[in-house]
Amino acid sequence: MQFPATAKEQDVHINREQAEIAHAKINEKLIDYFKGTLQEQNVQANSAEIPISIYTPVDVNTSKLVIFFHGGGWTVCSRKTHQTIVNMLADATKTVWISVEYRRGPEYQFPIWWNDSYEVTRHIIENKQSYGVDSSAKVGLAGDSGGAALSATISRILNNKIDFQILVYGIYDLLRRAPSYKEFIQPMYFLTPETLDWLTTSSFSDMKDLTDSRASALASSSFEGLPPSLFIVAELDPLRDDSYAYQKVLDQAGVKTKLVLIKGVTHAFISLPARSRFHLQPGITFAQHLELQFKQNKHHFIASCALVLLALPRLVTSLTRGCMKTPRNSWLFLFGYLISFLPSTIKFFAYVLPSKICKDKFKNVMKTTMRKLRMTTIRKHLFHDLTGLN
Repeated sequence: MQFPATAKEQDVHINREQAEIAHAKINEKLIDYFKGTLQEQNVQANSAEIPISIYTPVDVNTSKLVIFFHGGGWTVCSRKTHQTIVNMLADATKTVWISVEYRRGPEYQFPIWWNDSYEVTRHIIENKQSYGVDSSAKVGLAGDSGGAALSATISRILNNKIDFQILVYGIYDLLRRAPSYKEFIQPMYFLTPETLDWLTTSSFSDMKDLTDSRASALASSSFEGLPPSLFIVAELDPLRDDSYAYQKVLDQAGVKTKLVLIKGVTHAFISLPARSRFHLQPGITFAQHLELQFKQNKHHFIASCALVLLALPRLVTSLTRGCMKTPRNSWLFLFGYLISFLPSTIKFFAYVLPSKICKDKFKNVMKTTMRKLRMTTIRKHLFHDLTGLN
């Protein structure tokens, strides 16, 4: 059965362009983060040249390799939109990450984008040493949203060749029967039913394909033998319950799993690491905003306080060099430095600092410290898990 309408290619191209501009703007402060090497190559798959980006960090561990599939409903996003998070992950895990630019709908609908991803994965597995790792290196698949769906279904078919998978807020039932699809329908939750419908008609030409086990991981009849699986789930996401359901069937099949629920975030948070986590409460006062952040993210604040203590020597150095001339301003700097870990208040405190020199020092210290916090979080949830979900 055909879909009643198909997405206009003009709309798709506009949305792709806007997605790349938005990601670049939001993540611009992290643009120079990656200090390793980036190589661009093409892989022959299905009579097409599929571009891939190879991120090799400094002091790379050659015993592992991760193949990453970006999200975007197999229609909108690209390697560019996900470049920041992939190079951060490569750097944090000291592992080679390869980002795949599979062809997208509506120009190339299912199963073309799935076949591209599958063939590229097979090629990389068969040629590991060409990508800077050992011939015996473990191979993991990772992805967010539609990319997580690709990782899940390809891992099932190549389960004897995949050593682990990292599934970030994936969609595993394209019929969208989970309760969370009805719970988070407002525009502030990013993925509305209309958006999901548009992405579906863009990437599929026939409704029967929605129950194909290559597209919907939960449509599979068997889950035995799958590799250890790490689920990263957004709390305020219509796709949330798909992860719970997929983890449940994997657990029942004897697969080793771990699920990390990230509180207070919506879909797509991982491709926008520089975006504020707290953007869902319009119309509240500044004080209420801070109070809500403290209540919902106590663990995040505790980690922030620990980093403040670690960075105090740097702060003291700034103070003793004459940046702050009065006790009042010193306390203002310290207070601003502490509160600035709540991302939405960074600009506010930058403006109240008494001089341009102080503002520049503040921004530099904050950039370094927030980077440490992000890496701490990534390592906590991913680094040890890459070795087998320890």
